[in-house]
Amino acid sequence: MYRHDSARSGVAATAIPEAVKPAWSVPIGGRPWPERSRGLTQPAVADGRVFVASVDAHTVHALSAEDGKELWRFTAGGRVDSTPTIHKGMVLFGSADGWVYAVRASDGALAWRFRAAPQERLVGAYGQLESIWPVHGAVLVQNDTLYALAGRTSYTDGGLVLYRIEPATGKELSRTVLYHLNPDTGEQLVPEARFNMEGTTSDILSGDGELVYLKYFGFDREGKRVEATKTHLFSITGFLGEEWFVRNYWFVGAGMPGAGWGGWADAANANPFGRILCVTPDAVYGYGRQRVMGGPVGHKADAYHLYGLDRHATTESVGPKGKKATKQGKLLWQDTASLTVRAMVLSGGRLAVAGPVDLGQRAEELLAFKNEPEALAAFEGKKGIRLRIVGAADGKRLSECELSAMPAFDGMAAAGGRLYLATLDGKLHCFKGEAR
Repeated sequence: MYRHDSARSGVAATAIPEAVKPAWSVPIGGRPWPERSRGLTQPAVADGRVFVASVDAHTVHALSAEDGKELWRFTAGGRVDSTPTIHKGMVLFGSADGWVYAVRASDGALAWRFRAAPQERLVGAYGQLESIWPVHGAVLVQNDTLYALAGRTSYTDGGLVLYRIEPATGKELSRTVLYHLNPDTGEQLVPEARFNMEGTTSDILSGDGELVYLKYFGFDREGKRVEATKTHLFSITGFLGEEWFVRNYWFVGAGMPGAGWGGWADAANANPFGRILCVTPDAVYGYGRQRVMGGPVGHKADAYHLYGLDRHATTESVGPKGKKATKQGKLLWQDTASLTVRAMVLSGGRLAVAGPVDLGQRAEELLAFKNEPEALAAFEGKKGIRLRIVGAADGKRLSECELSAMPAFDGMAAAGGRLYLATLDGKLHCFKGEAR
């Protein structure tokens, strides 16, 4: 499923080779970077097949993992914005048309579909018609139960609706509404505190085997809201947002973090964080700012790094006016000359990262002298785009190869000793081990 498992860990159950070379490349669809298009999703790999969605074309494709040959395709009634979930011979996914679909993994035939949208109402969104209550493609399966979320925010159109569905039949098991306005007065149910709002926008669901999470909101096995949550991976702004924005980061924590008036930095200053992360019970691997100190982004502000972090240790720091702070996690290693990482997967003691070459200190100098075009050219991949393998224990660079196009954000998966990468030119690539 999306990011391999219900925790969305980004840790695959295979061994990434020390060095890789292209095995095959298949054009599926999409628009060239940097034109606005989600293009292809992160692929999911199971039983010798690769499953990937062409977002704007509403289409899920099944390819042979060995040679990339297309086996079947299925077109839904709206965008499929994220990775399908493979479960017991079924391909399960949500769509922006407000439905959840189940098709057979063997031949792509429709098994069932479930309307998660409370009503059939459409609205224009980025040039297409979508349901007022869209469903993310990456539905969650945990404890043999499918969880799907319909809606956009908990403040509009009656809020968000969380469903529990029987994955074999599409039978509804329960329905939970998350709505943060008083339906009679229109006022917010929970008073504003520390510039934060109680509500949330929709996002891909995650789980820890017991609870199901929508960002910092937790639900039990029956779909009922719980107040106490455990530490898990999530993002205030959402997993799918690829905008390079200062408040747009992932972190490993629990509960509602600060958001407004600079409080948005509180989570980063107290927990492991980054623009993209891979998480194990003992460590966090990520790419992002070394620390969050202010509003500017990129090299106009804090330095970026690729890093490995020990989750069991803590780091003491001294902030403004001598105020001491304790942060969960302690650096194992860092690479301040990393690629600008857009895709990452961890497995077998190795970390695969992909993205454009980062000019590093040179970018800071260019920006200082108002020569932003060259720095932007590097960010857009015009100075080179690479796939790099590094050691997870020490961050040592083991190998790298050139890429012909920008990776889709979080668009990489690993299975069967191979890497599968979606790029923004609408192609899916497979890389296999190379003898050294």
